[in-house]
Amino acid sequence: MPEKRGLDLVTELRALGATLPIIMVTTEAQKGQVIKAIQAGVTDYLTKPFDNEVIQSKPERYVPNGSRMVLLSCNMQASHKLLQKSA
Repeated sequence: MPEKRGLDLVTELRALGATLPIIMVTTEAQKGQVIKAIQAGVTDYLTKPFDNEVIQSKPERYVPNGSRMVLLSCNMQASHKLLQKSA
């Protein structure tokens, strides 16, 4: 399987009609990269390094009180499999 970039995955998810909040975690802090991510459909953007308070507060902005939240951490191959199952 060819490697995909995070922005490619976001674009594919949005093209499939996914409306879930997507918070991109990256080392890219340049303004141009942030703009590209927003244009691709990310909900928010988190730049490494970050502390525990930041990583906990970002998702809380997009998940209503009382709702369950699932945090996924996966490599691009696992993300690709997830996309294939949802198509």
